[in-house]
Amino acid sequence: MADGESGAFALKLTLLDMQPVIWRRVVVPGSSTLAQLHHVLQAVVGWEDRHLYEFEIADRWFGPIDEDAYDELEDATDVELGDVITPDDHFFYEYDFGDGWRLEIEVESSTSEPGAAQAACTDGERAGPPEDCGGPDGYAELIETLADPGRPEYEELRSWVGEGFNPAAFSLDKVNAALDRVR
Repeated sequence: MADGESGAFALKLTLLDMQPVIWRRVVVPGSSTLAQLHHVLQAVVGWEDRHLYEFEIADRWFGPIDEDAYDELEDATDVELGDVITPDDHFFYEYDFGDGWRLEIEVESSTSEPGAAQAACTDGERAGPPEDCGGPDGYAELIETLADPGRPEYEELRSWVGEGFNPAAFSLDKVNAALDRVR
């Protein structure tokens, strides 16, 4: 699907450097811009869009453009997904350069049939890591601490993530409700 054709892509998102693996499957309109895909990714992982991001697709980089952007960075608001990916592609999304979250995104299928007018999550596993928890290593430490109420920092971290936080939980309904808020 190139040249801005309508249709949709089924994407599998895997958060790299995480054990156990955190992943999602989403269907996204091919006409979505990369900036819109960024908002979809934020919603399905459960992040709050507080940091910069970048896509790496076939040796090209896309992200938000401002006066500090490097020369090779292309504006994510100007590029439609269907213009830069094809079936069987994979590409990367990096978020929060300090924490260093990195998603590998695999194109599992595509259709040129008129279809998904909006993004939807179809499957996934495990809760997304909280914003600003320190990247994969910080998240692993957070999970270890939450598993041991005897640790000195347990109460502080439990309060920070909330009583209801369960790293093993995944709710398709909650993820799609979050997507509804960004549509």
